[in-house]
Amino acid sequence: MQGRVMRPAFFICYTIPMIDTDLDARLKTMEKQMNEMHDVVMHMRRAQIVARNRKILYWLVIIILSLIAYYSIKPYLQQLQSLTDTTSDYGDLIKTLNE
Repeated sequence: MQGRVMRPAFFICYTIPMIDTDLDARLKTMEKQMNEMHDVVMHMRRAQIVARNRKILYWLVIIILSLIAYYSIKPYLQQLQSLTDTTSDYGDLIKTLNE
């Protein structure tokens, strides 16, 4: 792919005294607007980063709390499991007695 080559004859160079005062004022207002727009865009980007970090922190807290809840309830679940194992043993015992 060939790049575009511009010839120096097509460039028009302006010096400060050659710029019209109206054009200079418009350029300054455009520069001011661009700076304001840049500030707005940077604020939006910063807000986006903060929102992403909060979302990551939110899900980490949920995952950590669920793991803590599981491991705090685990002994009770094991007791229930042993209770169901003994009741199933009793069920087997009753079946053998009925035969």
